[in-house]
Amino acid sequence: MRSENCLIFNHTSNSLIIIALYVDDGIMAGNTINAIEVKFSLNSGYVMKDLGQVRHILGCGVVCNTTTNALFCTQRLHILSAVK
Repeated sequence: MRSENCLIFNHTSNSLIIIALYVDDGIMAGNTINAIEVKFSLNSGYVMKDLGQVRHILGCGVVCNTTTNALFCTQRLHILSAVK
């Protein structure tokens, strides 16, 4: 397992798990079966809460396009509140 500050990733020949952490927020991405195994392992050593698919993190909205498997980050709500 390799890491870069708040980014942790585990890459094998058949899977990739990426965990991005910031203080007490985290996002995990990867193969469903492997993600479940990693969540189970982390939950045995840390108090965690699974909030499901990411919608917001660090003040940004997150939109997932399941057709293209792409994630988009937006600050739409922040922009709209600044304009008013």
